[in-house]
Amino acid sequence: MKVFRIGAGLAIGAVMVLSGMTGALAKQSSLVIAPGSTVYDCQMGMHESFIPPRILLIRDPSTHKVAIYDGYVKSVYGRPLWATTEEDTPQHLMLIWTVKNLKGDTNRGSSTNVDIHYNATYVTGSRSITMTAQVMGYVNPESQGTGSCTQR
Repeated sequence: MKVFRIGAGLAIGAVMVLSGMTGALAKQSSLVIAPGSTVYDCQMGMHESFIPPRILLIRDPSTHKVAIYDGYVKSVYGRPLWATTEEDTPQHLMLIWTVKNLKGDTNRGSSTNVDIHYNATYVTGSRSITMTAQVMGYVNPESQGTGSCTQR
C-alpha cells in the first residue's frame, strides 16, 4: 500500500499574503494582484492533510476566471493557478483544479512527486469554503477542510 504525505516544511510555509499586509505574514510571501480583482482570503479552520491552512481565490475582473494561490500552488508554480469553474451563481462558486508534481515522501521513506486534485465550494452568504483533496495514484483517503473567507 502506497501512502503519500507532504513534508512539514510545505505545511509550515503554506501562507500567502496580499500586497500591503504587514507583520510576520508579509515576510513570508507577496503577491501582486490585478487592479479590480475580487480576492477571497480563506482561513481553513479545520483541515486535514493536503488542504492548505490558507488559500486565496482571485477573480479576474476582465474574464471572471478564478485563480487559486496557496502554499502548494506557490511551491510548484510560483504563481496563481487557474481553476476550472464548475458552477458560478449568486449563492456559491464551485471550483476544481489539480496541482501537478508536488514533492513529498511516501510511507516507505522515498521522495516522489504526485498530482493532487482539488474541489472547493465558496458559499457567498456565509463566506465559507469547503474543500476536498485527493492524491492521484495513491490510496490516501480524500482529505477535507472547511473555513471562512474575507473578501479583500
